[in-house]
Amino acid sequence: MWTATAPGRSRDRTYPTSTSSRGGTPHTSTSVSPVVVTLKGASVTAELDASDSYDPDDDVNGDGKITPPEIDNLSYRWDTDPYYDSDDDGVVDNDVDLEGKVVRAVFTEPGEHLVILNVTDPRGAWDRVEVIVIVNRPPVAEASGPERAIVGQTLNFTAENSFDPDRDTLTYTWDFGDGGVGEGKEVSHTYQTSGVFTVTLTVSDGVASSTFYLDVEVFPLPGIVITQPSPYSEVSGEVYITGRVDVPSDFHVERVEVSIDGSAYTEASPSRGSFRSFTYRWDTTQVSDGLHTVRVRALVEGIWTTTEFQVNVKNVRGGGGGIYLEPIYVVLIVAILIMLAVIGVLRRKRPFPETFEVPGQPQPPAAPPQPPSPGAPHTTEMKERVNLRVHCPRCRKYFDYEGEGPYPIRVRCPHCGARGIIEREGEELEEKAGVLVVCPACEELFYVKEQKPFMTCPHCGARGKVPLDVLEELEKIKEEREDKMTLRCPRCGEKFELPRGHRGATVCPHCGARGYI
Repeated sequence: MWTATAPGRSRDRTYPTSTSSRGGTPHTSTSVSPVVVTLKGASVTAELDASDSYDPDDDVNGDGKITPPEIDNLSYRWDTDPYYDSDDDGVVDNDVDLEGKVVRAVFTEPGEHLVILNVTDPRGAWDRVEVIVIVNRPPVAEASGPERAIVGQTLNFTAENSFDPDRDTLTYTWDFGDGGVGEGKEVSHTYQTSGVFTVTLTVSDGVASSTFYLDVEVFPLPGIVITQPSPYSEVSGEVYITGRVDVPSDFHVERVEVSIDGSAYTEASPSRGSFRSFTYRWDTTQVSDGLHTVRVRALVEGIWTTTEFQVNVKNVRGGGGGIYLEPIYVVLIVAILIMLAVIGVLRRKRPFPETFEVPGQPQPPAAPPQPPSPGAPHTTEMKERVNLRVHCPRCRKYFDYEGEGPYPIRVRCPHCGARGIIEREGEELEEKAGVLVVCPACEELFYVKEQKPFMTCPHCGARGKVPLDVLEELEKIKEEREDKMTLRCPRCGEKFELPRGHRGATVCPHCGARGYI
């Protein structure tokens, strides 16, 4: 029997082994558990003491130990590396690395080390015992948590995957890289500024420690971009407030809300199932004319971000062009339309010759034009034909109107059915400017004038591929412009050239006479 002592503490852990004895008695074997000693430190010295070992033949008084004048005749041989055959005798666990009843062994590697003590008496009888020396092993640190966040977002970190091979009790210390610290297996932290921060986790068992690093990229508060209407712009009727939330793709925009003049927030509608782009319908007829404040806020990863702007509501307007349709004044509008129709008849101008003469083609007989008297102004008035591009204030879409003057002109929106009048002349379409297309992003109309593979919406900036049929139509327009035709002015008799595909109002470059093709 023997004992081993060393600085440290014992472990409730056993390993099956056997101790055997032989000599004057038949060979016997019993199953015992080895002595387990735990040592602290990266490099330790263990004191192994076999003083409790004894030979029953030397125990004269029979008290189970050797005390003077009894003589200890045993020899003690220690094999500190039983997996290596240092004496080359073919047996790995009988080497003599140390000798003596009490010895010191140095262990530099952390982990478990098996030591075997062989005790022999002068007659060759022997016994052995095993001791397991455990040198403290450092803990393993591992942290997890979000690697991307926005300013103000609460982040949760955990060290649940950290462990100690020796099952020691651990302590957890956190450094968040912005001056903030924390303790515990699970912690939370909020960054108040943007940037890249290194989170450091230190795990200790009281003797040894290990460290784990985690980088976190913190973004500024996301911005809200309003695409329409523009700040301080004039709006009326139903207004669609559209915009987007500028945020990295891996962040979730939970919802977008709109408030008018500090009223309760109302949720906007997402675009294609995502609040990264949104639309909000606002009926401006429910508020008074004048400046109004629109506030838009977005909830991103639990954090609200807000923007605001002002628009000028003007539902009751006088003068200017456009379509005005106020449902609450239906009777008044009807009366105004009747009155304007009467005025239009009274203001109708003398018609100009219906067409220019095209040389080489048969023309109906016509009286020769009379030269104007000296000092008299040219008579260029005609029954006006107009080509207009009209913006409907109800549905906010564009459409082309072609008809006869004079102003005011009654029109009807082909998109929403709104009816109204054009009180003064807008911008006439002198010549076909290109192919009219509808932007799939903002639904506004614009002309594509060049034969390029991609087009950009001038209203919202959306960029996309030009459809094949649009390219084909542009090719036709190009051919028509390159193919010239010669016209003769019925007033001055001079000839001039125009593209064969020209349609609409035409002005003689010689005398300024206006006509319509």
